[in-house]
Amino acid sequence: MSIYIIAGICLYIASYAFYVTFSHGLGHKAEYLQLRRFIPCAILAVLPMYLVNESLLSPQYLLSFLVGVSWITAYPLFYYLTYHKISSDFGFHLDTVFGLYIIGWLISLKLLVQAFNIFPTITLSLISIMEYLLLALPLFQASYYLLYGTCVSTGAVTMIFETYTNEVIEYFKSMPLAVRIGTP
Repeated sequence: MSIYIIAGICLYIASYAFYVTFSHGLGHKAEYLQLRRFIPCAILAVLPMYLVNESLLSPQYLLSFLVGVSWITAYPLFYYLTYHKISSDFGFHLDTVFGLYIIGWLISLKLLVQAFNIFPTITLSLISIMEYLLLALPLFQASYYLLYGTCVSTGAVTMIFETYTNEVIEYFKSMPLAVRIGTP
């Protein structure tokens, strides 16, 4: 039991420290509110593993943890790197809350499938697909930041949605072959 408590406390401290570090211009009221808000989220992230006495370091749950951590860190980090010098205040507590909940939800789904043995291969495959789809957005944000040196903005998303298929094909055709293949 103590390992689960330590894991929950570490997850809580790490997520709160990340939130405070990569937020800008937070008032004490906002800091204290999140100080309380992140406690149940961190508990719910480790509670499923505790209830079934499953190892926290089990490889089958590491992707779920990675997905949650990527949601906690991706947008707040890239927004901070882009705007910390010009924006007076910002904080992304919901990214942290959602990331912690994702960890608990995905692990809970896997544990439920294992406990009730309902089409385990198909169901776990669907959960894995869902994990990779959830991981796609933070990876897109990281790729966007690495390419353009700025976080994803409303204008960028609008531009992406207004791009026609033929424009995308033409863009890739204009790139050198080595870039299209993904090799230097």
